Amino acid sequence: MALLRSARIWLVVLAALTSLATPLAQAQGNSLVFAVTTDDRFSKTMAQRVLSAAYKELGIDVAFMPLPIRRGYAQAEAGEVDGLGMTVTLELAPNLLRIDVPISYEETAVWATRRDLVPNGFASLQPFLVGHIAGIRYFEHRLQGMRTDPAPNLEALFRKLELGRTDVAVESRFNGCLVRQLGLNKVVLLQPSLEVLAGYHFVHNKHAALVPRITAVLRKMEGDGSIKKIQAAALKEFQAQCG
Repeated sequence: MALLRSARIWLVVLAALTSLATPLAQAQGNSLVFAVTTDDRFSKTMAQRVLSAAYKELGIDVAFMPLPIRRGYAQAEAGEVDGLGMTVTLELAPNLLRIDVPISYEETAVWATRRDLVPNGFASLQPFLVGHIAGIRYFEHRLQGMRTDPAPNLEALFRKLELGRTDVAVESRFNGCLVRQLGLNKVVLLQPSLEVLAGYHFVHNKHAALVPRITAVLRKMEGDGSIKKIQAAALKEFQAQCG
């Protein structure tokens, strides 16, 4: 009986150890899935290329799952995906760990159908009805207290602006290609931009043991210029496609 009880105890210990090792084993062995926005963004392309190169050095395949922004945050925070490909939002759930090497960037600008407005920070938009993409916590924080009209995606955002349903829209300055593709002749990019923001990668804390490894790879890529080269190549390709 004592022998049987001892065997059961060892089985419980072994199961616990296996459970603790599983997240890292999965990350080291096969692949990880990161949530990304469903919108076709230049910053997303940069981030995906940098992460694919970085995780390849660790022998880990990565896949990117396009999800609506709120759902992507929720699934990453719940551990249903392995993290976020990239976001400029820095304050997320404590179970999401930020990799402290910027892998992408966004330049936030004001779009409008009038040319006489000169943006001077977010506060200068106070008199207007401001459009933005729903669920982006960065915009929700910056526009707090203002009149806003969230849109579900970029196309809806710019179409509402073209139709006069919003006064201005805040979004990436790299959306000019989309505006032209949609045939929106009234919408123009205003100068100067509001902010340039670094984009960071987040992983769920079940992969905490992976954080120093991917951080080290990204630090090396940052130091030898690899990240900037990937970003520059993505920008050149983006500009060529836009014409």
